[in-house]
Amino acid sequence: MQTLPVVLVAVAAIGAAMPARGGIFDDVGTGGPAGYRFDPPARSRAMGGASGAVFWGDLDGWSNPAVLGLAHGLRYEKETTDIPLGFEYEARRSVLGWGGLGIALAGRPFAGMGGLGLTGDLTIESSLGPPLILQVDEEVESWSVGASVSNLATTIAEVRGGRPPAFTRFADLALGIARKDVRGSSDPFVEPAIDWGLLVRTGADFTALASQCRIDLAYGYAMQNADGGGDRPHRHGTALRFAIDPPAFSNRRASLALQPLFSLGGAWDRVLVTSDGRRIGDEARLGVEISLANVAFIRFGEGPRGGVSTSGFGFALPIGHLARVRYDHARTEIGVLPDTTTDGWSVWLDPIAIADAWGRD
Repeated sequence: MQTLPVVLVAVAAIGAAMPARGGIFDDVGTGGPAGYRFDPPARSRAMGGASGAVFWGDLDGWSNPAVLGLAHGLRYEKETTDIPLGFEYEARRSVLGWGGLGIALAGRPFAGMGGLGLTGDLTIESSLGPPLILQVDEEVESWSVGASVSNLATTIAEVRGGRPPAFTRFADLALGIARKDVRGSSDPFVEPAIDWGLLVRTGADFTALASQCRIDLAYGYAMQNADGGGDRPHRHGTALRFAIDPPAFSNRRASLALQPLFSLGGAWDRVLVTSDGRRIGDEARLGVEISLANVAFIRFGEGPRGGVSTSGFGFALPIGHLARVRYDHARTEIGVLPDTTTDGWSVWLDPIAIADAWGRD
């Protein structure tokens, strides 16, 4: 019985550090592996975890696979999150998109090709006996697919030599699905999980201050663990973005990689968690992103449980409109515990644009 106080301290410490319970704005709930609910991108974490309907920039298919329908080109991303008390998440994923279809691979269907890993160990000293060592080594592997109706219609029209339908200028519907498998879990009975989501978006172009402007509004819904037992998070997201380009800037092909010159985006997510038909969780997240020339980014937000403030920044190095390297950083203040930090790197290429440029040369 002397080891009981040590075990209780260990459980409390891990409860504070792990994303599923620590107020680090990951999807609420405790059923299944923590990696099934973790949202790793530094951009999302800096925006308080409000990413379910964010439709611009590097898309967060972890929270809503439907946004992958908006992906274009080939992107490899890696994020590392340091969690207090010695735990670390590392996410690696490849995203390929074109013409309204997007796919993300993180260890599935090809083993070893990326994934989302949680590792760490916690040693608790006690005068009551030998130290208690708790180790975690869990890997979530997944694949995701998304499709955009508007982008698909545009692609089909262009291939046939026609004009895109009128609705593609102001409305879109995207759908997506993801499958997650876990290995290394302490629970040998964990089953694969299926997530699915949708994204509805509308927007319009207009002129103001002698500049080309655009405003877009989106609503996203995603259900995690849709086919499994245990906890089932339902994410409702709303995002609004305003962008502006001066005429001299928007009319130059050389500036394509830097457009828009300025943008302001906001996002709000509400996550409801059910278990066996009962609601067991309800959390809200709020985030803002300011972008200058698609090169410099400032972000801040508010995570769930109150008092969880987030912030971050990003820098991108474009190579014309053909490629880009980007770094993102996020910091989360979670009360008495040390801050949680996330660092992310991504490399993006547009193979079609590169082939066209090569052919012209």
